[in-house]
Amino acid sequence: MTSPSQERHKKNEHIRQSCRLHSAPARRHQLRSSVTKGHADLIWSYAKQLRYACLLLSGALTLPLSAQSAPRPPAWQIEAGGKASFEVASIKPSSPDAPSPSNVPIGPQVNFTPTGGLFTADATVERYIYFAYKLFLTPSQKDALMATLPKWVTNQRFVIKARAQGDPTKDQYRLMMQSLLAERFKLAVHFEPKRLPVFALGFVKEGRFGPYLRLHTAGPSCNVPAAPDGSPAHATSEKPINGTPEYPFWCGGETAIVLSPRLAEWGIRDSTMAYLAADLPGLPPTPFDRPIVDETGVKEKIDFALVWNWHPSADQATETTPEAQRDPREVSMEEALRDQLGLKLRPTEAVIDTFVIDHIELPSEN
Repeated sequence: MTSPSQERHKKNEHIRQSCRLHSAPARRHQLRSSVTKGHADLIWSYAKQLRYACLLLSGALTLPLSAQSAPRPPAWQIEAGGKASFEVASIKPSSPDAPSPSNVPIGPQVNFTPTGGLFTADATVERYIYFAYKLFLTPSQKDALMATLPKWVTNQRFVIKARAQGDPTKDQYRLMMQSLLAERFKLAVHFEPKRLPVFALGFVKEGRFGPYLRLHTAGPSCNVPAAPDGSPAHATSEKPINGTPEYPFWCGGETAIVLSPRLAEWGIRDSTMAYLAADLPGLPPTPFDRPIVDETGVKEKIDFALVWNWHPSADQATETTPEAQRDPREVSMEEALRDQLGLKLRPTEAVIDTFVIDHIELPSEN
């Protein structure tokens, strides 16, 4: 499968070949001697456009910043409507002794229960930003982003209570939070494409799914329980049924369960491979301090579940435990990806749209 970067290289090489083969002045003379004036002018117009592309490609001509196209908004933002605002909103400093409950999970993850247009949250501005722009960042990316900002962005919590028209989705609430941050915190941001070290997510064996990864269409529909016996996978036990990972009962939301001091389970139904890749760096013990990009080529919705050792430092307490008593599921994240999902990570580089904060200030009065 051809990657986007390979496609761009192929397209640019085609333009280069056209640049060499089509000398504009010579071609214009040939065209006017062999075709009608109307057709010659039409083709000459194309030749001029090609000449312009040649100059841009060679670096002999550059566009001013104002003429360069802005980065395309993420697909989720377009699907959610592009732009939205709360009808009314209040922002107050949080009380450290009595934090307010939140009815919308503040983060980039998909977990969400409809709230009927009422929004309440208590979090730092850092977390509101991650929520608003659906940012999946590695620890080093977070450190680099916050290093240039005032300390209150990460230290001071704010209670935001707002009302919206209708019954928004979580992504629509994100758009409203973008507008609120811009209006009240004067937040200004942009994305910059940068070539960064990344991990590419791919199959161990091309196209072969592991035992706990499947196309969503290969499993039960979203109104049917996913467990083999027809009951929720964790309804009666803290451990997965039959001692193996089970797909979550609900669709669309993450199931993250701590099974023991060392063992955790994570899974989603009706998700995407791109989401799996984006969320991996944030899972404990965060062994992947690089962005992860999906190169599996799978565009269909998927179900997945995996179990791994989320707290390796606890292994020190089990060094004297007989091998027969250790849980065989206590494997590293890399082993879980390989054996349970049939996936692997390959270190490489890629151009990533990097989130940049240009300006922020303390909120204005309500």
